[in-house]
Amino acid sequence: MQDQFYEQTEEQEIKLTDYLHIISRYKWLIIAIFVLVVAATVIYTFHSPKIYSASSTIMLEEKSSENLLFSSMANKATSINNYIEILKSRPVLEAAYSIIQNSEIYPEIPLNPANHEEPDKFSPIGAIKEKLAVESQRETDIIKISYESTHPGEAKLVANALALGLQNKDNEYARIEFKNVREFLENRLDETERRLRNSEEDLRSYKIDKGISMLSEETTQIIEQSAELELLLSEAETEYAVAKNRLDFLTSELSDQDKLLSDVNSIITTPLLEQLRREIVTNQSKYLNLLSKPSYSPDHPELVALKNQIDNAKRQLNEEIQKTTNVKAGTADPLVYRADLISSISKARVEKNIAESKVENLRKSVEQYNRQLSLLPDAEIELARLERNNRINEKTYTMLNEKFEEARIAEKSKMGKIRIVEEAQLPEAPIKPNKKMNLLIAIVLGLGGGIGSSFLLHSLDSKIRTFDDVRNYVSLPILGTIPFIRVHDSDIDYLEKQIKNATGEGKEELKHIKQQVESRLITNYAPKSSTSESFRMLRTNIVAKKKKGQPLSLLVTSSGPKEGKSTIISNLAVALSQMDKKVILVDLDLRRPMQHKIFNLEKNEGISDFLYDHDKELETFIKKTKIDNLDIITSGFIPPNPSELLASSHMDEVLDILKQKYDYILLDTPPTMAVTDSIILAKKVDFRALVVRINQADKIVIKRIKEILDNVDSDFTGAIINGIHPQKYYSSYEYNYYYYYYYGKEDEKKDGALPKKSS
Repeated sequence: MQDQFYEQTEEQEIKLTDYLHIISRYKWLIIAIFVLVVAATVIYTFHSPKIYSASSTIMLEEKSSENLLFSSMANKATSINNYIEILKSRPVLEAAYSIIQNSEIYPEIPLNPANHEEPDKFSPIGAIKEKLAVESQRETDIIKISYESTHPGEAKLVANALALGLQNKDNEYARIEFKNVREFLENRLDETERRLRNSEEDLRSYKIDKGISMLSEETTQIIEQSAELELLLSEAETEYAVAKNRLDFLTSELSDQDKLLSDVNSIITTPLLEQLRREIVTNQSKYLNLLSKPSYSPDHPELVALKNQIDNAKRQLNEEIQKTTNVKAGTADPLVYRADLISSISKARVEKNIAESKVENLRKSVEQYNRQLSLLPDAEIELARLERNNRINEKTYTMLNEKFEEARIAEKSKMGKIRIVEEAQLPEAPIKPNKKMNLLIAIVLGLGGGIGSSFLLHSLDSKIRTFDDVRNYVSLPILGTIPFIRVHDSDIDYLEKQIKNATGEGKEELKHIKQQVESRLITNYAPKSSTSESFRMLRTNIVAKKKKGQPLSLLVTSSGPKEGKSTIISNLAVALSQMDKKVILVDLDLRRPMQHKIFNLEKNEGISDFLYDHDKELETFIKKTKIDNLDIITSGFIPPNPSELLASSHMDEVLDILKQKYDYILLDTPPTMAVTDSIILAKKVDFRALVVRINQADKIVIKRIKEILDNVDSDFTGAIINGIHPQKYYSSYEYNYYYYYYYGKEDEKKDGALPKKSS
């Protein structure tokens, strides 16, 4: 029967009310954690600096091209990722910071080191990189640049400066070829300017020294023609130098690409790519062989599967090749770039050859005019030479200046791949702290933390707190549930006042009532209370266990001290005596006896005296109480060896004698975990009850004492649950709660005393 009860209790399912009881028990902890978290969040939110965010948008313009086998989106993703990393690089950040420094609001923004306590230790570049956020828009060529700051103007300024800095750096890379030409022409222009000034000074000095200012018309014509040819020669030499410079630059770029392709050729011979190639060739051969058979059509499942395998292998092969080339080349399609270089080199070589041929022909013509000039008189020859050099330098300077401007315009007009789509705008409101979101998170964390802490404490708590704990850890039939017996100080004070004013027998009666109230003997001084009804229900369950016509010996113990076992057994004894049955209560707690105090009797001449020296009859140790049908044997003196006395044959004799005289023999024994007295007596009685006090009894201790009883082939008949609060522990379907609801509320105030207070 009891084993069946154990199985039923072990299979109890967890109900929602169980969790609600735990939450109700720890409600103040939950409220405290909730208030603490919300308060901390509110303080943090209102004291946190306001953070503003601004975003600019750029677009990567890149020409699409075909891959080795078929097109892929991997190249686009790689290019975008490359530009994102370039944007975070120090050169771009420094360029952006230079733009920021030229802003009107620079003196007031946090990025200005002067606005910090230790300017030398502040790094503006590091601060920009830390607060910078870059993300690419999915399936587009758009890159979003965001920056957060406590200054709204700085957020806008930095976001725009980063976009502009990246665009400038990209343009610089795209204009590098034109830059070389411009720098070459600039150097030639400076050199020609110096020659022009020198020739002008030489001509002026010669005319002054020789007193010659005019040349003959024939000489002037020869000089003009010679100067024109010299100009053409200088122009041709310039074109030749530009073409040669450009060809050298392109050849250097091609050399770098050839090294790259040579490296790629070695990489694409890896075992993985070789395996993929062999797989493609094998599957293609198998596909063609099957297709040649009459029974196989192109839509045959086996051919479709082979074709899918071939396509997948090609795709994988292409992706592996693209990964290699993209990483090494830094461009989406290095082969196309190399082809463009070769085309540009071919054109540059043709231009160089044409310019070289032109230079040679012009030099011959110039030499011819120089021979004509050599035939002139000496004075006229020198003046003609100076005049010609001056005109040549003038025209050469004009020509170089024109070409320099053309090169500079061409350089400026060359644009990179970055386009600014949208500039950052001044943020109107801060994005942090988000007051609503922070408060919502605080509410969730506060409730979650509080409830989680309550469940954690509940799981770590080893005390019996609820009826579920009783069912799960005590695993005994419940004989009765006893509410907490309140003793109000006001009732004691009232009784003391009554005692002072009373005389004679009335005074003694009041003293007796006061003693019973203090001893919580509620079944005698308040028999109509709901608590007394709980003892009567306990009495009913015990009486049901009694065999007809036979006495019942009952042992009441607890797992530990202060669980109320003495109070319960004394009230149970009173309830049994009210049935007109003869009841005796034996105080066998020979270490800390209590029954003599509860019933206001002398402790001496008790059970220990009889067990220690049984020369007297047992009847001489039985004491009458003021309650009908209830006798008591007090503990007597405190012996040095209680366990040995209780284990003796004299104790068996005591029980045999009492069973002949009484219907119910109640034994008040010490806590089981503390001493072995209860274990010794367990096999001597018919009924064993374990008092379990809510919030006091320990789960581990109860489990241990049950194991101890099992070791001596005994067990508890049932459990008495003590110290409950009816509103907290009973459901609306349990009888005791109904009784409490209908009667207990009125009687609760009367539990402390019987006499009514006068108004």
